Amino acid sequence: MLAAVGVLALAAVVGVGLAARQGARRELLSFASLERRGAVADLAGELRALAAAHPGGISAAELQAAAQWGPSSAALLVDARGALVAAAGKPLRGLTVRTRRAGQVTIVTIESERGRQLSELHLRGGGVPARLAGGRPGCLLPLLLPSLREEQQRAAALGALDHRLLVATAVAAALALLSTWGLARGVLAPLRQLQAATRDLARGQLNRRVEAAGPSEIAELGHSLNRMAAELERQQQLRRDLVNDVAHELGAPLTTMVCRLEAVQDGLDPNPSATLSGFRDDVLHLAGLVADLQALAHAEAGQLRLDCMRTALMPAANQALSAAGLAADPRIALRIDPAIDVQADPKRLRQVLMNLLTNAARHTPPGGRIEIRAEERAEEVRVEVGDSGCGLSAEQVERVFERFYRTDLARQRSTGGSGLGLAIVKTLVEAQGGRVWVQSTLGSGANFGFALPRPGD
Repeated sequence: MLAAVGVLALAAVVGVGLAARQGARRELLSFASLERRGAVADLAGELRALAAAHPGGISAAELQAAAQWGPSSAALLVDARGALVAAAGKPLRGLTVRTRRAGQVTIVTIESERGRQLSELHLRGGGVPARLAGGRPGCLLPLLLPSLREEQQRAAALGALDHRLLVATAVAAALALLSTWGLARGVLAPLRQLQAATRDLARGQLNRRVEAAGPSEIAELGHSLNRMAAELERQQQLRRDLVNDVAHELGAPLTTMVCRLEAVQDGLDPNPSATLSGFRDDVLHLAGLVADLQALAHAEAGQLRLDCMRTALMPAANQALSAAGLAADPRIALRIDPAIDVQADPKRLRQVLMNLLTNAARHTPPGGRIEIRAEERAEEVRVEVGDSGCGLSAEQVERVFERFYRTDLARQRSTGGSGLGLAIVKTLVEAQGGRVWVQSTLGSGANFGFALPRPGD
């Protein structure tokens, strides 16, 4: 990539340099051509004055006597057929001049004393009308013949121009290559780091992070990669925790069940009927745990079947109280307007309320209170289940909706549940387009709430 960008930059600089050279040479030659035409026009003016001063005719001697022009100016006197009569001017001294007419063009051949042709000029037009000696018609042809010195000066000027343009192009090319190298290095270094980081992530090194450097787009890519790596690391840790928690939750009751079965088989249990009753409780606990895990897995995979409709909140709350065995509990205070409806799946709404009520009952001592209240907002219905239990610390508030999290690690399974109830509440509410929250202070009870959309009109 660096080589390609460098070649492109170098090609661009060289192209600009060549274009500048051609343009400068064109302008210089154009200026020289304008000067030449101006000098020819001035010489033609002097020749017209000469023709006017000799209306009776111009002889070769008179043309030679009048040839006081510049070092590059000369004139030819030809007759009506283009034959040379006389030639005058400093550039023609010691040279032989021949002329012939070809249509409207007068061809002028200039030779050295040894007969070697030096140049051939094609003059268009009739020149300056003049009379020859004897009154014959003819014309004066102006010639501009730069000297060798002038040609050398012009070539030297063009060479100096080419040299300066070459130096400028070389400097610009070097600067372009250095700039391209610096820019490409600044871009490629973060990209190489990102490439190495993605390879490490692919090999399972999820703690890999990159420095978000370089242009804004690449820096944002670095931030995105870091966020992705952090999320992958978090998800991996959650999976590990889930496997450990599930193994623990399943292992403890299974171990108890095996011990009870072995005691019954060996005839060591004095009360097999009570053992079988406890065995049944363990099986029911495991079945409930599996059902909760299945519900969580389906919800997180987007495969949970929901039938959201207009649902009356009051009947759903009463059914949840009955399912939780709290319908006659004196701690319960139900403060819900019977006219309040929500947009929710009735079955999942009852499950959410039952889990919240079960959690509140578990943490509220006898003589305490559990209050269920609801209010309608502009676009949602807010439901809260408050209790007068022991409350939660700030750390517990942050983690209370996590799977298998128990606020009291010393609490037994029979009193503390599986640790999935509140996680299921969060998952089910969010699957129905709602949100959950908890407000609590240690020692002052807790308020668990959720909000669901209001039904459309």
